[in-house]
Amino acid sequence: MSYFYTQKAGSIPVTTLGWRVCMSGGDELYFSGSKARLSLENAIKNSCEEVPRLKKRQNELARKLAVAVRDHRGAVWEETIDNESDSMKNLHQLNRRLTKTTIPIARLQVEQEHAAMTL
Repeated sequence: MSYFYTQKAGSIPVTTLGWRVCMSGGDELYFSGSKARLSLENAIKNSCEEVPRLKKRQNELARKLAVAVRDHRGAVWEETIDNESDSMKNLHQLNRRLTKTTIPIARLQVEQEHAAMTL
């Protein structure tokens, strides 16, 4: 890929070297003058050094977010238990709601129903 800034001197196009950027098969960018050569390897190296810093920052934010969510859930959970712990009935209802289980039938009730049916 090449970009050329061209001017016409009479009928002949002239390329100004100060505006030339050449990115063909080579590994260098050329601007005006030899001091302005930039190695693509250096550019890649600099960008690769930035990626670990960004990953480290992302991991720090993820850890902070996980702690905040855990604390929030814990506070809400403790408040729910405190509200429902007024009676055993409320705690059993909360347990059934969370586990979506049916009301347990006590063995004594089953035996009483069985005895009533046989009479």
